[in-house]
Amino acid sequence: MEKVSRRQAILIGSSYMFIVTIINLPAQVAQVDKQGAWYDIPTAAAAAALSLCLIWAVMRRFPDQDYLAVLVNHLKLAGRMLVLLYMFFFFLISSRDLRLLVDIVSVSLLPQTPTLLIGSLVVFSGAMAVRAGIEVASRMAELFYPVLAYAVVFMLVCLTKDFHWDFLQPVFENGWQGWLRGSWVLFGYLGEVIVLPLIFTDRTFDLKRGLVALGIGTLMLELSFVGTTLVLGSEITARLMYPVYEQVRQIIITDFLDRFDLFIISLWMPMMFLKIAFDLYVVCHAGETLFHRVAPGRHLTFPVGLLTVASSMWLFRRSVDVIRLNWNWTVFTLVFALVIPACSLVLLLFRRAPAR
Repeated sequence: MEKVSRRQAILIGSSYMFIVTIINLPAQVAQVDKQGAWYDIPTAAAAAALSLCLIWAVMRRFPDQDYLAVLVNHLKLAGRMLVLLYMFFFFLISSRDLRLLVDIVSVSLLPQTPTLLIGSLVVFSGAMAVRAGIEVASRMAELFYPVLAYAVVFMLVCLTKDFHWDFLQPVFENGWQGWLRGSWVLFGYLGEVIVLPLIFTDRTFDLKRGLVALGIGTLMLELSFVGTTLVLGSEITARLMYPVYEQVRQIIITDFLDRFDLFIISLWMPMMFLKIAFDLYVVCHAGETLFHRVAPGRHLTFPVGLLTVASSMWLFRRSVDVIRLNWNWTVFTLVFALVIPACSLVLLLFRRAPAR
C-alpha cells in the first residue's frame, strides 16, 4: 500500500465528513430542531465515535490489515458478503455526492451546461486521482482542506457584525424529540468517518487519530452551523436549499470583491472532487479485497466511475431527491457504522488473533 501519513489520514477523515454535511444538512436540521444544531452535532459525533471504537476493537486483534481485509480473511463467506455490502454502500455515497456537486455547479457557475457533461468531467477527474494513487489524493487534501478551514473562520469573522445572538434562543424549543431527530439526520453523514479504517491499516489509522479527525470535523460543523443560525436565523435557514451558500453571499469585503462566494466555492469544489475520488477508491479497494488479482487503479476505476455517473442521474433525477434521501440515509449509516461492526466484533472475539 502507498504510504499515507497519519496527519494526512486525519485530514481525509475530517474533510470526508465535513465537506458534504455543510452544504446538504443545515436546512433539514433547522426544520426539525430549529436553532438546536449546536447540541445536535456533538450527539451525532458521539455515536460516530462509538462506531470508530467498535471497528478499532476488531482491527487491533488482527494487525496490518484494514477492516475490509479482516472481514474477508476471518469471516470467510459472511465476510465477503459484508464487504460486498460496504462496496454497494459507498457506491451509493459516490452517486449522492456527485449529484450534489453537479447541482451546486449548475446553480452557481454553469447554469447552461448539461448536468451529464458536468458529472462526467467530475468523475473523470476523480478517476484520474484514484489512478494516481491514494498518496497523491491525500497530499491534495493536505493542501486544500486547511485553506478551506481558515476561509470558514475568516467568513465568520467577516459576518460578526451581522450576528444576532438571540437567534440561538430558546434552547430545546422542540424538546427531546427535536434533539433526537436533528441528531438522527446528522449521524447519517458524520458516521461516514468510518472510511478511515476501511482503507488504512493500523499502521496509518488508530483510534486516537480517528477521534481527532472526528473532533476536527465536528468543530468545523459547529462553527458553520452556528454561524448560519446567527446570521440567517432558523426560520430562514429551514426554507433555503443551501443556507451556507446564501450566508457567504452576504459578505462584501470591498467594492471589487463583492462575490466572496466564488472564492469559497473555488476551495470547496476541489475538496468535493477529492471526496468523490475517495468514494471511488473505497469501492475499488473493496473490489480488490474481494478479488485479489484486480488492481483498483487500473481495472475498476473507470467502470465504477461510469456507473456512478449513470446512477447519480437515475437515482436522483432532481436535487430535491437528495434532500428526501437524507431522512432515511441514517438507517444505512446505522447498519454499516454500528450494527455490522458490533456483530463482527462479537463473532471475531471467538477467533484466535495471530501473534504480533
